Amino acid sequence: MASRSHRSTLLAVVVLALLALPAVAAAQSDGSALAQERYYESYGRSATPVSARSTDSALAQERYYSSYGNPSPIRAVAPVPSDGPGWTFAVIGGIALLLAGVAFGAVGSRAVVRQRVASA
Repeated sequence: MASRSHRSTLLAVVVLALLALPAVAAAQSDGSALAQERYYESYGRSATPVSARSTDSALAQERYYSSYGNPSPIRAVAPVPSDGPGWTFAVIGGIALLLAGVAFGAVGSRAVVRQRVASA
Protein backbone atom coordinates (compact mmCIF):
# COMPACT_ATOMS: atom_id res chain seq x y z
CA MET A 1 0.00 0.00 0.00
CA ALA A 2 1.31 3.44 -0.83
CA SER A 3 2.20 5.82 1.96
CA ARG A 4 0.16 8.95 2.64
CA SER A 5 2.60 11.24 0.86
CA HIS A 6 2.51 9.03 -2.23
CA ARG A 7 -1.28 8.95 -2.15
CA SER A 8 -1.54 12.73 -1.91
CA THR A 9 0.98 13.15 -4.72
CA LEU A 10 -0.91 10.66 -6.86
CA LEU A 11 -4.20 12.41 -6.09
CA ALA A 12 -2.71 15.78 -7.06
CA VAL A 13 -1.41 14.36 -10.36
CA VAL A 14 -4.81 12.84 -11.19
CA VAL A 15 -6.65 16.09 -10.40
CA LEU A 16 -4.24 18.15 -12.51
CA ALA A 17 -4.53 15.69 -15.39
CA LEU A 18 -8.33 15.88 -15.29
CA LEU A 19 -8.20 19.68 -15.24
CA ALA A 20 -5.86 19.70 -18.25
CA LEU A 21 -8.07 17.47 -20.44
CA PRO A 22 -10.28 20.28 -21.88
CA ALA A 23 -7.24 22.36 -22.85
CA VAL A 24 -5.61 19.40 -24.57
CA ALA A 25 -8.82 18.58 -26.45
CA ALA A 26 -9.15 22.17 -27.68
CA ALA A 27 -5.53 22.21 -28.86
CA GLN A 28 -5.94 18.92 -30.70
CA SER A 29 -9.12 19.97 -32.48
CA ASP A 30 -7.29 22.79 -34.29
CA GLY A 31 -4.41 20.53 -35.24
CA SER A 32 -6.63 17.70 -36.42
CA ALA A 33 -8.61 20.04 -38.67
CA LEU A 34 -5.39 21.18 -40.34
CA ALA A 35 -4.18 17.59 -40.64
CA GLN A 36 -7.43 16.58 -42.32
CA GLU A 37 -7.14 19.48 -44.75
CA ARG A 38 -3.56 18.47 -45.66
CA TYR A 39 -4.69 14.87 -46.12
CA TYR A 40 -7.43 15.83 -48.59
CA GLU A 41 -5.08 18.14 -50.49
CA SER A 42 -2.55 15.30 -50.85
CA TYR A 43 -5.10 13.46 -53.02
CA GLY A 44 -5.73 16.52 -55.18
CA ARG A 45 -9.07 17.30 -53.56
CA SER A 46 -9.60 20.23 -51.30
CA ALA A 47 -11.70 19.81 -48.20
CA THR A 48 -15.02 21.61 -48.16
CA PRO A 49 -14.64 24.67 -45.94
CA VAL A 50 -16.60 24.56 -42.73
CA SER A 51 -18.44 27.78 -43.63
CA ALA A 52 -19.59 26.29 -46.97
CA ARG A 53 -20.83 23.13 -45.27
CA SER A 54 -22.72 25.15 -42.68
CA THR A 55 -24.26 27.31 -45.42
CA ASP A 56 -25.37 24.21 -47.37
CA SER A 57 -26.77 22.75 -44.19
CA ALA A 58 -28.66 25.94 -43.37
CA LEU A 59 -30.15 26.11 -46.88
CA ALA A 60 -31.22 22.47 -46.70
CA GLN A 61 -32.88 23.10 -43.36
CA GLU A 62 -34.62 26.18 -44.78
CA ARG A 63 -35.96 24.16 -47.74
CA TYR A 64 -37.20 21.47 -45.37
CA TYR A 65 -39.01 23.93 -43.12
CA SER A 66 -40.47 25.87 -46.05
CA SER A 67 -41.98 22.64 -47.41
CA TYR A 68 -44.50 22.86 -44.56
CA GLY A 69 -45.86 26.25 -45.65
CA ASN A 70 -45.44 29.79 -44.42
CA PRO A 71 -44.46 29.92 -40.77
CA SER A 72 -46.21 32.29 -38.41
CA PRO A 73 -43.94 34.29 -36.13
CA ILE A 74 -43.83 33.34 -32.47
CA ARG A 75 -44.51 36.14 -30.02
CA ALA A 76 -41.83 36.79 -27.47
CA VAL A 77 -42.83 35.93 -23.93
CA ALA A 78 -41.52 37.87 -20.97
CA PRO A 79 -39.15 35.74 -18.87
CA VAL A 80 -40.54 34.45 -15.61
CA PRO A 81 -38.61 35.68 -12.56
CA SER A 82 -36.83 32.91 -10.72
CA ASP A 83 -38.02 32.07 -7.20
CA GLY A 84 -35.16 29.75 -6.26
CA PRO A 85 -31.41 30.09 -5.96
CA GLY A 86 -29.37 30.40 -9.13
CA TRP A 87 -27.37 27.65 -10.75
CA THR A 88 -24.19 29.13 -9.35
CA PHE A 89 -25.20 28.28 -5.80
CA ALA A 90 -26.19 24.76 -6.81
CA VAL A 91 -22.83 24.13 -8.51
CA ILE A 92 -20.84 25.60 -5.61
CA GLY A 93 -22.89 23.55 -3.15
CA GLY A 94 -22.25 20.37 -5.15
CA ILE A 95 -18.52 21.02 -5.24
CA ALA A 96 -18.51 21.71 -1.49
CA LEU A 97 -20.35 18.44 -0.81
CA LEU A 98 -17.91 16.56 -3.03
CA LEU A 99 -14.90 18.02 -1.23
CA ALA A 100 -16.48 17.29 2.16
CA GLY A 101 -17.04 13.67 1.12
CA VAL A 102 -13.44 13.31 -0.02
CA ALA A 103 -12.18 14.84 3.25
CA PHE A 104 -14.36 12.59 5.40
CA GLY A 105 -13.25 9.56 3.38
CA ALA A 106 -9.60 10.45 3.86
CA VAL A 107 -10.00 11.06 7.59
CA GLY A 108 -12.17 7.97 8.06
CA SER A 109 -9.67 5.69 6.36
CA ARG A 110 -6.96 6.71 8.84
CA ALA A 111 -9.11 5.85 11.85
CA VAL A 112 -9.08 2.12 11.09
CA VAL A 113 -6.81 0.34 13.56
CA ARG A 114 -5.82 -3.20 12.71
CA GLN A 115 -5.06 -5.63 15.51
CA ARG A 116 -1.89 -7.59 15.11
CA VAL A 117 -2.31 -11.29 15.39
CA ALA A 118 0.49 -13.19 17.10
CA SER A 119 1.98 -15.78 14.85
CA ALA A 120 2.29 -19.26 16.24
